[in-house]
Amino acid sequence: MAQLIKTLINLDAVVVACDTTDICEHARQIHGLTYTTSAVLGRALTAAIIMGNSLKNADTSVTLNINGGGPAGTVITVSNSECEVKGYVTNPAVSLPLNDKGK
Repeated sequence: MAQLIKTLINLDAVVVACDTTDICEHARQIHGLTYTTSAVLGRALTAAIIMGNSLKNADTSVTLNINGGGPAGTVITVSNSECEVKGYVTNPAVSLPLNDKGK
């Protein structure tokens, strides 16, 4: 189950921790994502959840539209203040070689 924890430090900074493993796995299964596009969409979904959770009004949402010019194409995610999120990647079949850290 996904979790989001938010805390205030010394009234100066907000720290947010978010575990979205289940959400990212569900997206991988729905869209038939590769490891590469799972990472791309998963990170965008997580960012949208964190940003959406900061919204003040219940009837508003935040949309992220990311086009880095890479082989995955455009990544679009939408989240609301209840952390309900959905997303899409243009080319879900992209697979890139792993780097020296295995990522």
